[in-house]
Amino acid sequence: EFAQRPNVHFLPGRSYPEMMRTIREFDVGLVPWIDSPATRGAYSYKALDYLAAGKQVVATSLPFSVDLAGHHPEVVTTVRSFDDWDTAIAQALERSSFADTAQACVTAAHSRTTTTRAQAIVADIRASIGRPRA
Repeated sequence: EFAQRPNVHFLPGRSYPEMMRTIREFDVGLVPWIDSPATRGAYSYKALDYLAAGKQVVATSLPFSVDLAGHHPEVVTTVRSFDDWDTAIAQALERSSFADTAQACVTAAHSRTTTTRAQAIVADIRASIGRPRA
């Protein structure tokens, strides 16, 4: 049923640069993972690709997506059940008409780069040096 929808396309494999160009044509980036022990410990770099391309993300409610949505609720939405997908996608499509949405997506992606995260970890370590142990 899902694959029969006129606005759903299953694409062949592409190189990373080709895929990033393709993502720019999307309306919303989806991360429809099944909730399982394996996915609860995984991180979706594809969600960051979507954000970097200026696209909002709607994702299954898993630790990585809940964390991302907690920091960037304006551009990342999580869903807990199959029935929630249509509503979440519709809301993301409504928000995509706002001029600042694409920039908010890029800002969210930048906040999660390896370099940015490493800098935050180093800052936390430096701040904790010299503190007495609790």
